Amino acid sequence: MDAQDVDSLTNPESLDADSQPNADDLIQRTRHLLGEIETFKAHLKTKRKLNRVEYRHFENDVKKDLKYLETLCETKRYDEASRHAIKSSNLPFMQAVWDAAKGARDIVRLKRHSTTVDVIAEGGAEWIKVSNLTERRLLLDMAKEGWEWDENLEDEGDDDYNNDDNDDNDEDAGDGKGGMGSRSNAERDGTTLPLLKVVDDLLKQAKSTRIRYKHPRVKLLLPKISAGSVREVDAVIDRISELGVIVICANDLPSPSPVDDVLDEMVVDEFADFSDTLNIDCTILLAIVSDISHSQVVELPWFNSAIKRQLEMEVKEQLLPSALWPAMRGRRLVCTKEAANRMRELVDMIGSETEHARTQLFMGDDKSKSQNELIHDFQSLSEHQVPPDWQLPISVVEYQQSWLEKLPPAAAVVESRLTDINKSIFLYGWAAGITTISSNRTAAKLIDSIIEESSTSEDETGPHIWISPASRSLVAKEKERKT
Repeated sequence: MDAQDVDSLTNPESLDADSQPNADDLIQRTRHLLGEIETFKAHLKTKRKLNRVEYRHFENDVKKDLKYLETLCETKRYDEASRHAIKSSNLPFMQAVWDAAKGARDIVRLKRHSTTVDVIAEGGAEWIKVSNLTERRLLLDMAKEGWEWDENLEDEGDDDYNNDDNDDNDEDAGDGKGGMGSRSNAERDGTTLPLLKVVDDLLKQAKSTRIRYKHPRVKLLLPKISAGSVREVDAVIDRISELGVIVICANDLPSPSPVDDVLDEMVVDEFADFSDTLNIDCTILLAIVSDISHSQVVELPWFNSAIKRQLEMEVKEQLLPSALWPAMRGRRLVCTKEAANRMRELVDMIGSETEHARTQLFMGDDKSKSQNELIHDFQSLSEHQVPPDWQLPISVVEYQQSWLEKLPPAAAVVESRLTDINKSIFLYGWAAGITTISSNRTAAKLIDSIIEESSTSEDETGPHIWISPASRSLVAKEKERKT
């Protein structure tokens, strides 16, 4: 693109019939991208996950790019810096990241400036890196590292690594028949290539991270590179694949779908892999009966900072209807005797009258009441709509040392390092092969680290633990809290 072409993007008076769509296209595509992000946000809100998926940094980047483009056109700035800004718009890269997200499942996070990963999907188990690197730019990078190459290919000042989409009008360098082939991939290390360095950094991060006891798998998407077209480029792709990275090039990328068609894949039912029976941690037992979870508690002077924070968050999140009831409804509920006893101790010590009443209903103290009657009575103690298929009351099981016999060797280490109550809760869920619901992140992370240290392979996994997005404490009278 020459200077006259760039000027036509910023100077409406210089636009002819052929160039006008190009200027409109750049801004309209950005607006369309923002529209799809809005649709995604609306779906997150419907699923009560708006605050549980990190997308705002990505959205803000797109908005900033659009605002700058619109400002340039409105103010009719035609200086060289403005022309360069139009030419090097980050939209193609952001569009590629968004297309990658639309092709993924169970999105956790979209790109942030401080991270190497562009999309985290599969609940954290899949890391996706998108690069708009072109074949031409990759060949140039290889040449700078000392590879021999076609003398007709010249460096014409390519822009930022992720914004090489501006090379679209350049002819591809090399046809796979010569040039750089005089030095094989095996003869040069090549790890200083920018692309390989990015991959190396990403793999190091993945190997130091575990999601559900396994390292995340890494995907590299190359939407501007076609496999099989340039021999030297294929050699680099092969090397990356040998490192264990899933590489997907342009000729294997599916066409992006409209966002409405893929929302249910992007935002999946996080409870789909739960067991039919759920093991309820003491932290969740308390949240279920807490006044904070069921009514608008008036803030009182003696409330500590944690309680005050919970009151603020409950207004926004509504923990039971947004997370806990969807997780529990329709499933049989159990807890260990240790968890039940500790919950009762706390309720007896500081619980309010309504917290006492909910505890008696949830634990099934009145054996004569049916599930429907328990639901009816519980509803009278909550401002939220109690789901009719909530399986009250909960059942109680006792911890048994024999559970360890069913578990891998790492379980003995876990048992030795957990408190008695946490030992009973998490080893029971593990041995029974059922999902444990907890807000105890500290215990869950400790189990993760023990299994990582003790396991000899990734085939050895620990208990299936679902961490609640928040916890709730009991609320009581001032004199009872002083006691």
